[in-house]
Amino acid sequence: MVKKCNEKLNTLAISVMNQWPGVQVRVTEAWDEEGHHSADSLHYEGRAVDITTSDRDRSKYGMLARLAVEAGFDWVYYESRSHIHCSVKSESSQGGKYGGCFSAESTVISETGATRKLQDLRIGEKILSMDLDTQTFVYSEVILFLDWDPSQRRDFLKIELQSGRTLTVTPSHLIFQIANDNRSRTIYAAKLKTGDRVLVLDSKKLIEDIIVKVRQIVSTGVFAPLTLTGTVVVDGVLASCYATIDSQSIAHWAFTPIRLMLNFNQGLHRMWNLLRKPLEGWKDDINIVPSTPSRDPCPENFTRAGNNCYLFHGNAGRELDWKAASKQCKKYGGTLAEMETIEENQDVIAYIQSMPYLRGKLVLTQLLSIGD
Repeated sequence: MVKKCNEKLNTLAISVMNQWPGVQVRVTEAWDEEGHHSADSLHYEGRAVDITTSDRDRSKYGMLARLAVEAGFDWVYYESRSHIHCSVKSESSQGGKYGGCFSAESTVISETGATRKLQDLRIGEKILSMDLDTQTFVYSEVILFLDWDPSQRRDFLKIELQSGRTLTVTPSHLIFQIANDNRSRTIYAAKLKTGDRVLVLDSKKLIEDIIVKVRQIVSTGVFAPLTLTGTVVVDGVLASCYATIDSQSIAHWAFTPIRLMLNFNQGLHRMWNLLRKPLEGWKDDINIVPSTPSRDPCPENFTRAGNNCYLFHGNAGRELDWKAASKQCKKYGGTLAEMETIEENQDVIAYIQSMPYLRGKLVLTQLLSIGD
């Protein structure tokens, strides 16, 4: 099966699971090594699939065909009552073989406000984009490049706007266009024509601009950054990060696992940085230390847990004298420290509240580390 057909099938599979929880796409015929297909079948080229739903419910086939169109199949045909036939264009054409990209000379705006060429951009940098949920401009992190090849020559469309802006993009890339009902939608750049309206950035506001000319050029270098928001402002024009799928929402949904994995890894890394210092001093079995005849190293109103002293609202009946507490702490080889940010405080609260032996305590407000 060709790459493009496989990508569309994977996208469709996600849409089907979202539409009917527990139901999957069932492929009844596709490319196979034996090659047992009808004459002139696209299955020989790996460009087609015949599909149904896993529950074989024929009442769903109409919606299945619609989802296949939205997933980006070039041809969807309700071939018989038993299945839906879907196919993609030949990869011998650039539209079928390549995804969507911007040129090497295309520019974005970095978090510092500086203009950056895409060929100089790196993963982890934050660039100007739009959060479609809040309809606000944000600086969104580049999490990967869907395409990055500074030496590849590719056919591009050079889109010239009334304001003087120009956008250089491949034909299969998604661009935000203003439709006749004045609502924005994403369409392939190849479908844009003179007189169409697109969205551009002007003095931190989103306004419309009119296309005055569209022409084909050949340029070297292809770059397609993917941001967390799924959008990017390139050469002052609002564009999608996606291509080949004629739907911003479906394309963004398809990359959800990548964004979730990134957020999960960052969350784990942040939590570890917050907690590794006290954890390095704790044993495997952590319990609240009972009172002993020796003097308690924790200041009054603190609760000791392992090598740390925690202050809970329920412990403090008066305003804490931090100067006196710090002095007492230093006397016993400890260091008094407040959480630097609300986020740090919240992270530690969540961790402490997960400890079964601290359940029932009120919210943690400060932390005191003993002798590190």
